[in-house]
Amino acid sequence: PKPGEGIEVLQYGDGTADGKKSLGGNGHLILFDAGKADRWLTGVEVLGARYGMPQPPQENFHLYVTDAQGQVLQDLPLPYGTFARANPYWCQLPVAPVQVPKEFGIGLAFNPGQTKGVFVSTDKTEDSHSHTWLPGKGMTKLEGSDWLVRPTVQDEEPKGGLTEVPGG
Repeated sequence: PKPGEGIEVLQYGDGTADGKKSLGGNGHLILFDAGKADRWLTGVEVLGARYGMPQPPQENFHLYVTDAQGQVLQDLPLPYGTFARANPYWCQLPVAPVQVPKEFGIGLAFNPGQTKGVFVSTDKTEDSHSHTWLPGKGMTKLEGSDWLVRPTVQDEEPKGGLTEVPGG
């Protein structure tokens, strides 16, 4: 499908970072409005970068698709090596298509420490859609900024499967 054929990239702010955070003992959640129910989430980009040891840890982080209350609809584990050690960049996360409600969230849990983690960039805003959050722990509003996360949604169920995971 071509842009304008029911495909939309959702984003808050101007897409440029004003800061970055890694959350020990917590995770990142940002809520979106897909415009209507039963659209398909087909991609997620995160402005961020891995830190720590040159070799990524042999473990997964978790990309969660949630409802508007932060209840997990889908858990998509991805290898830490999906993110490069670099200056923050728009990292395309490979996601299997997931049908989402009109209001949904993208959650990220990296289980960071001093030797591993991912800095997720933030953009200053008056009206934050972002929270600190982990499954089952509740949501706390992130005041004054939004996580820089861009989901792609589309009207039709995509044909084909999961995109190849880099470094996976």
